[in-house]
Amino acid sequence: FDECFIISSGPSINFQDLEKLKSKNTFVSNDFHLHKDCKIVNPNFYCLLDGGCFNPTLNRDHITKENKLDERIFARLEKINKERSESSIDSTFIFPLQAAKKSVEKYNFFENRKIIYLNMLSFDMADYIPKNLEISAGIPFSFNVLPWKICIAILMGFKKIYLIGAEQDMYITDTHFISGNDRQKDYLHAFGLEYKKEKNLYPNTTNYISMHLTKQILKSHINLNRFALTKNAKIINLTPGGILDVYENEKYENVV
Repeated sequence: FDECFIISSGPSINFQDLEKLKSKNTFVSNDFHLHKDCKIVNPNFYCLLDGGCFNPTLNRDHITKENKLDERIFARLEKINKERSESSIDSTFIFPLQAAKKSVEKYNFFENRKIIYLNMLSFDMADYIPKNLEISAGIPFSFNVLPWKICIAILMGFKKIYLIGAEQDMYITDTHFISGNDRQKDYLHAFGLEYKKEKNLYPNTTNYISMHLTKQILKSHINLNRFALTKNAKIINLTPGGILDVYENEKYENVV
């Protein structure tokens, strides 16, 4: 492999011509199926890390005494995962083994799709990444999907890894390529929670947690940059703005 493009969920992807990536090696995640160019890009790899994307039994409070699933949660996951599959017909889906394998296979959310399960290691990439790490061993823990995607790309052997829509300020500014609060409200409603903006940086969590998660994300990127060097790989950020300045920056238009 030579180069790949990792598309994140920052608002800047609404202002870039992603159609130019349709013949490139691409990684996407989460809600990218809702982007107008998803079918055109037809991503190679669709990475889902958050159990709320694929595991209806993640929160056991929503399982009834009869051990039946909450219908709202199951219906939401079934609908969204069907949309993901239909919008990315040639994608290989990548999941964390321990969190995903049982529910994905049991509920057949991704019927007849190419699926890869990667072992989730017990240590956090925000703390360290071993120089001798190989993809057969697994991927260090990450609560955020962008560092996870970057680590996968490095271990797959890509030598130039370009980041798009990687503002990484979502826990400070609550920004996303999907405008408004509908995305958050829909997700929280399925889990029986109420959307509350209040005075916090990020809805439904404290400012302390928002800042802590942001610090963990930045620590992960520092370690990923160091790890990439050990693999003769280079990470280049094509995202305008944001808080991610650990990588070399280049303009999207100059690369694609």
